[in-house]
Amino acid sequence: MAIQCSRLFRTSSLLLALIAVAIVALSSCGGGGSPPPPPPPPPSPTITSVTISPNSANLFVKGTQQFTASVQGTGNFNSAVTWFVNDVQGGNGTAGTISTGGLYTAPATVPNPTSVTVKAQSVQDSSKAGPATVTINPEKVQINISPTSGSVQLGSPFQFSATVTGTANTSVFWSVNNFVGGQSSVGLIDQNGLYTAPANLPANTVIISATSYEDTTKTAAATVTILATAGGITVTVSP
Repeated sequence: MAIQCSRLFRTSSLLLALIAVAIVALSSCGGGGSPPPPPPPPPSPTITSVTISPNSANLFVKGTQQFTASVQGTGNFNSAVTWFVNDVQGGNGTAGTISTGGLYTAPATVPNPTSVTVKAQSVQDSSKAGPATVTINPEKVQINISPTSGSVQLGSPFQFSATVTGTANTSVFWSVNNFVGGQSSVGLIDQNGLYTAPANLPANTVIISATSYEDTTKTAAATVTILATAGGITVTVSP
């Protein structure tokens, strides 16, 4: 009886040892641990703020200003915006217009009041918007020419430049003795203000003028004296 109990005890001990080894083996293979917790859900898309750069501008009538919108938020939010002028989507002829890319164009006349509000509004959350103020100024066109006088030899070039202020349109057209672009008898001038003297001496000095495209009543003028070539003038009589 004692021998049977001893054999039973050894058998039980061996069985327990095998079970323990199996548990350790399963644990090392990952089969005995609890599964890892699931990852946290991503944050919900939320718009926190919309700002505009620049936040203010001063323009002449018909001038332009590029605005940029910055949208901040959390999660996979939508950064698109819709542009307004005085709460009108895209603006209008009275307050000015704005493109889908934020390019604002001032109206042709000064509005009343003279300041308008440009706004970028979130497409995802219309309660989030950023404003900017634009002040529209009337035109005060002024034009200057440089240099105001000079001399040039026959057939030689002479560069002039014109500066236009008080308007968004700074373009000018050039004339020689009131002929737009000049004539061969008094010299020619291109759209960049480069004058070329004539091949023959004109009767008098010539007048170079730059006229504003925006306001053709505004003109600046310069006087040019035409000189003979460096070798002088040679007169021959034949026979």
